[in-house]
Amino acid sequence: MANCPKCNNRLPFLKAGLLSRVRNRVECRSCNTILEADTSLSSISGLIGGLGGALVIWNKEIFGNQSLSLIMAIATSVVLIIVAMLIQNRFIKLKIVENKDH
Repeated sequence: MANCPKCNNRLPFLKAGLLSRVRNRVECRSCNTILEADTSLSSISGLIGGLGGALVIWNKEIFGNQSLSLIMAIATSVVLIIVAMLIQNRFIKLKIVENKDH
């Protein structure tokens, strides 16, 4: 999982899993260091999460409002989003921000 490069403390799953190009900084609770994420991985995670959302829309267009298929599509999209967060959390590269003002 994502660890602070300064103190090697594990970062919370949601904080590291939801980092994106727009919000790519997180503060380590242990040493109060501001960390910045490499944003190259967020594109892959966003693509996987977007695929889950597209699956729900596609399913609704094809099958209409059939409850079982819609529930399965929503469950699959939630699983895809969680998998995307797990991938990002596992492989994200964090670096220490030198200037905390920016």
